[in-house]
Amino acid sequence: MGEESSTTSRLIDMATMLVGEAEVRKAMRSSLADFKSYAAGRKEAPYDELGRLVDVIVREQEKVIMKNRELISRIRSKGSPL
Repeated sequence: MGEESSTTSRLIDMATMLVGEAEVRKAMRSSLADFKSYAAGRKEAPYDELGRLVDVIVREQEKVIMKNRELISRIRSKGSPL
């Protein structure tokens, strides 16, 4: 139970599930040491890095929403009830 929890660490977990840890770190433009501190919940990311992290999550969620809309549209065009 060495890890703590913070807003940054929870958002990193979410983004990592969407795009992978390397992509998250790259998007945040964090040093490896800082990224590890953020992910472990020992340190909060500054606003600019936090903003880039949120951007990753928003972009990926937009993709999921678009795929779902396309799927619903295809289902409706076939006359299938949801």
